Amino acid sequence: MNGVRPAALAPAPLCDYCGHAHDTLIVVGVVHSASGPGRTMRACPPCRTARRLLPLADHPADSLGLVLVEPRL
Repeated sequence: MNGVRPAALAPAPLCDYCGHAHDTLIVVGVVHSASGPGRTMRACPPCRTARRLLPLADHPADSLGLVLVEPRL
């Protein structure tokens, strides 16, 4: 061995709603902050469906990026 350690694997990202690690997360909104950087809210597919969260890519053009809920049909 040449003394070089293998790079640590990055942890899987966590769902902001259930807290579990998932490989597939959907961006559902942005939390704005006045005194520092905001953050992106992500949900796993089961949480997105159960909470009816609208993906950020589907928000209206005039949206501020806040988390939105899909309307009931």
